[in-house]
Amino acid sequence: MSNGANPDYNSLLAELWGWPDEGGPAFATLSAASNVVVGTNPPYALTDFLGFYPQFGSYGGSPPTYTGPLPAAVINAYIALASASVQQARWCEAWAVGMANFVAHYCTLYLRCSGGLDSSSPTKKIVAAGLAKGVTISQGAGDLSESRESLKDDLAGFGQWRTTAFGEQFATMAKIFGAGGMVIY
Repeated sequence: MSNGANPDYNSLLAELWGWPDEGGPAFATLSAASNVVVGTNPPYALTDFLGFYPQFGSYGGSPPTYTGPLPAAVINAYIALASASVQQARWCEAWAVGMANFVAHYCTLYLRCSGGLDSSSPTKKIVAAGLAKGVTISQGAGDLSESRESLKDDLAGFGQWRTTAFGEQFATMAKIFGAGGMVIY
């Protein structure tokens, strides 16, 4: 079972579980049945995020620098958090959209909490555009009436994700990509 100093894990797995390694067909079948997805994400950078949501700033010049309403370090921290949370193996081709919505959601919350925003600032406009608003279901002209229906009921259990339009998009997609049973023995 051992080749000297290092244990032979394939032999151990074969002895305990009846298959030689985690790359075998039995592991693939169990993984698919349990809805557990593992893998690594491709690189995702500040420029990827800004290409998707340019309202959060720009990156360019010589030497290239970031210009925008919040510090680049904050966006990069949210990119790292998103990369640790959003699995490309699960989201497949929608991974870049999920990453962008995840980061934009947190950037909007950061801007909303940063304070000191006057009503005419571009940052205030970014925040206002990113907040969850709902869908207009009726309007009136006399005495100005409007009714909105929110997605919030459809996203029960998603807590703070319901507070921004980016979060609502992320949570809606997460419900799709996270669907299915998950059993770990």
